[in-house]
Amino acid sequence: GTITRNELMVQKVFVNGKLFEISGKGYDPRGNIIKCPELLLAGKVATFCANARISYSEEEKRWHVSGDPTEAALLVFGEKMRFKKDELEKRYPLSQETPFDYILKYHATVHLVAGKHYLTIVGAPEVILGRTKRIWRNGRSKIFSQGERQKIEALISKMSQDGLRILAFATHTSSSHSNPDSSPLVFGGLYAMRDDIRLEVKDAIAQAQGAGMRVIMITGDHAITAQAVAKEVGIFKEGDDIITGQELEELSREALSKRLDNISVFARVAPHHKMNIIQAYKDKGEIIAMTGDGVNDAPSLVSADLGVSLGVIGTEVAKEAADIVLLD
Repeated sequence: GTITRNELMVQKVFVNGKLFEISGKGYDPRGNIIKCPELLLAGKVATFCANARISYSEEEKRWHVSGDPTEAALLVFGEKMRFKKDELEKRYPLSQETPFDYILKYHATVHLVAGKHYLTIVGAPEVILGRTKRIWRNGRSKIFSQGERQKIEALISKMSQDGLRILAFATHTSSSHSNPDSSPLVFGGLYAMRDDIRLEVKDAIAQAQGAGMRVIMITGDHAITAQAVAKEVGIFKEGDDIITGQELEELSREALSKRLDNISVFARVAPHHKMNIIQAYKDKGEIIAMTGDGVNDAPSLVSADLGVSLGVIGTEVAKEAADIVLLD
């Protein structure tokens, strides 16, 4: 949403061993879809796990999102498959929900379907793959072989290198209570989304670098996706390092401080990691400006030498915590 336009769209869906291209533009729910049972499963799961809402402004001639842009993209894909969230939840009542958070890295729902508890879960591919031992094939659950797993991991890597954001989905059906944290999951497939770069970003970054500032990207995205985007806008250069949130957890502040000169991208980062990153730069005597827009960004905006909040999409909490608010 800072470097990119924050207008995500599901462009590809991988399910039942096939990769489908999804047509359309932005949050417009119109698009030509190939109708088949496996895509219907992907559309239903996407709708169940999408809490966002979309609406069209006749005056502005554009679509507006209420809620998370990623979940809005899932909702739009579901609508392209002719699923309406309100109608779906009326038919299959929601009995339990685990909203997405940066620690779990997934969003889960449990709906009552034909008298059973139907668990749907959408999240980071590494999390979903790590919890699945079975996979959907031709409408049935079968053992998830190592060979199939490696093919899917290779596909995730390839699509991420193209700058696509990847989510995986899985399901579980039980006659008793389903627990999102422990229920055995059946791998369903992948959603691949594109979020276009803002047109003015390359020039803005070049100006900052020309003025003697170093620009660092901090993102929750997969490391390969982050690298592709950072490379495109001039943040990541050959020889630079990328570090993930998992690696940050294992590094002491001193060890991190020694590696900072080569790092240009922090990926799969949770909000609490930002404070550690700021402090590590401060330990080296650097002067830090941090941009942010969410409630979780407030502590790091305060901790930085200069906190910069995004005015249009920024929360009130972020604006109060910042030193500067960008008005456009």
